[in-house]
Amino acid sequence: MNKVNGIFPIPAKTLGNFYKLWLEFIRPLHNLTSKEIEVTASILKHRYYLTQKISDPVLLDEILLNSDSRIKIKEDCNITSQYFQVMMGELRKKRVIIDGTINPKFIPLIRTGESKFDLLLHFEWDVDK
Repeated sequence: MNKVNGIFPIPAKTLGNFYKLWLEFIRPLHNLTSKEIEVTASILKHRYYLTQKISDPVLLDEILLNSDSRIKIKEDCNITSQYFQVMMGELRKKRVIIDGTINPKFIPLIRTGESKFDLLLHFEWDVDK
């Protein structure tokens, strides 16, 4: 019988902070710097809000990184346009952004209207070793 034997609540307080914590948790998968995490978290937060109004994934991706959204992201992160371009280049190199869209493996699936995200880690090993 399988049962959950370790639950660790992580209070994020805000959606933007949740995305930062999420990206910190999966850091071994991307090796982003702290500033790259901040920019990516802002992009993911804006993406989440857009999903509340846009169900077409192609349209969502087009709007997510358009000039209006970029302005909001730069304001969120308090960075210049030039620095934002550097960050976007790094996110492309690190495959967080692929062909103008966010790599799906970095997008946690949060249901509309939910204020929590459950992540299940399943570890297995050979008991004889």
